[in-house]
Amino acid sequence: TATMGLTISLAMQGIISLNLAIPIILGSHLGSCSTVLFAGIGATKSAKRVTLANLLFKLGGVIIFFFLTPQIILLIQKTSINLPRQIANAHALIIIGNGLIFLPFTEKFAEFLEKIIPKTEEAESLQKPKYLDKAALKTPEIAFYLASKEILRISNAVEEMVLGSMKVFINNDERLLDKISVQDMIVDNLSREITKYLTQISFETLSAEHSKEVFRLLYVVDDLEHIGDLVDKNLIPLIEKKIDRSLVFSDKGIEEIKNMHQEVYNNLRNAIGAFALQDQRMAQKVIDQKEYIDSLEINLRKTHINRLNIGIELSQRTSGVHLDIINILKRINDHSYSIARAVVGEI
Repeated sequence: TATMGLTISLAMQGIISLNLAIPIILGSHLGSCSTVLFAGIGATKSAKRVTLANLLFKLGGVIIFFFLTPQIILLIQKTSINLPRQIANAHALIIIGNGLIFLPFTEKFAEFLEKIIPKTEEAESLQKPKYLDKAALKTPEIAFYLASKEILRISNAVEEMVLGSMKVFINNDERLLDKISVQDMIVDNLSREITKYLTQISFETLSAEHSKEVFRLLYVVDDLEHIGDLVDKNLIPLIEKKIDRSLVFSDKGIEEIKNMHQEVYNNLRNAIGAFALQDQRMAQKVIDQKEYIDSLEINLRKTHINRLNIGIELSQRTSGVHLDIINILKRINDHSYSIARAVVGEI
């Protein structure tokens, strides 16, 4: 930083000592929060939490290292006989030490920040359209562009739902369930608003190409909403059953579900990416994967049934949940396939 450069320059001229440089380093460390604090004014609640975390993190470090200044000086003097180098080393020690001190407490710290700045209002704001402008309905090209941006907001929530569901499944982490439920509400509300917005465009004045674009966007919205529902209303209840009944899957069964989930998740991301970029080559990759995912689901059913036939007890206890999960993953991929088809113009 500029402050560090000036401090080292003064040290090279013999104007300041290491004893004086340490407080300057601590002051610059804390002062660097000012830019972030100004950036946080009027920002979202997530941004405000990050801003507050940055301030408290650095303030805590400054207080700790201020009282440890004598020990820091003794340690740093052993690293070099060159004063500017000692100052640079002290700066590095404070930054690294600050991170190491607070690293074990990050999870508790995050919970503390969420209590100070709750999520409720933010979650509600995420459920409201951000880009839909009724004035743009008179110009279909602009209306389509705005609707597409809103659709990408849905896609972000859907991606997080699909990814989060597997974290709950693997780690039995029920804390994520509320987040997934909120994301489903975001998907449902935005889907409804986008559908309403697109159907407000007068079809009588639309060209054939514009009419096709309306239907294409509606198809994508519908597919994303169906994926959200498959996660929230089908997959999550199965995972909750696994947790409530303390079901333990076989190692092979867990591995198979994880692998299929990864394939399905990758396809979903590619389908969304293809829609965002209007990349037909990327969309075609998703389409080409359809047969593979369908075959994968059939093969995983067969391997699971083989485990049942040889009497693996864990597989017998989890059979219903196991088969339902891989079926839901296959259905999620069907909707990714449908999104990709919309991108290449097959819908």
